[in-house]
Amino acid sequence: MSEYWEDIYHRGQQTIGVWTTFAPALTVGEVTLASHTTDTAALQTKANERDVQQDTVDVARDARDTNLRLMEQLCVRFPRKLEGDLAPADPLHAEIADLRNINPDTPDTVAARTRRTISLWNRVNTQRAAAVPPLPAFNVGGTLVAALDTALTSQNTLLQNIENERGKLTQKRELLRALAGKVDRNNKRWYAAWEGEFADGSAEQAALAQIDTGGQTPPPSALEINTAVVNPPTQVVLSYVPGGGDHATSFKLVWKIETVDADFTHEAVLNLAGQTVTVAGAAGKTVSFKARATNSTGSTDSAVTQVVMP
Repeated sequence: MSEYWEDIYHRGQQTIGVWTTFAPALTVGEVTLASHTTDTAALQTKANERDVQQDTVDVARDARDTNLRLMEQLCVRFPRKLEGDLAPADPLHAEIADLRNINPDTPDTVAARTRRTISLWNRVNTQRAAAVPPLPAFNVGGTLVAALDTALTSQNTLLQNIENERGKLTQKRELLRALAGKVDRNNKRWYAAWEGEFADGSAEQAALAQIDTGGQTPPPSALEINTAVVNPPTQVVLSYVPGGGDHATSFKLVWKIETVDADFTHEAVLNLAGQTVTVAGAAGKTVSFKARATNSTGSTDSAVTQVVMP
């Protein structure tokens, strides 16, 4: 299924073909055959730059999610192992209970529990170093507290990286949209000028039949979500109602974690056959999903479908 800019690109190619064959010296205002050829070809470049940047955003999100999972897992595994390692009367058992009062169900609470875990872990290491004979530093599956400290320090950088790359993606999308609008307008200007320049019945007029002018593109209809089923601990399996999304040139699945995200900031390319997405940092939270159908006239969202993560 083609994107909005691709239809403009193909019409530009058709326009260039007729223009080159019959009257390459003709100008339309400030637009020449050479400038229109350059602009039309650049649509492919701009689309590729956008797609490359989308991949960069996805890589940044994956890095954030991987780091967050490490923090979350160590925060849960540490008190389990420590509880078994301590003597029954050790006063640090009370510290473990306090630690567990922080439920790591959002990125912020994962960070809060990580800070508390690092503090307790360091105290445990101090206690072990003072033992006679000294005990080695406490580890969880071979992982030392330094790794958790590094993950916590890195998380803010990883979050900022996502926002930086998202800003670049927005810029790439707008550059593509602006160029597509320019080429579209010039395609239509050329067509009108060509009709006026050449007489009815001429070969030049007949050549306009090569141009696929199409009709006015209607807005896309909504593609509704059929089912959304949680696959614990962090996945959601979605299917879609067949037959929706008429006139759309692209589809996205967007979602937000209620009480965490202000808007539908998470997205994935939508697979009409159904798909599984991973929702990080949403334990115990409600997640809202929408299917978004888009074409050159704009976007249409489906009704919101919600799930509650375990």
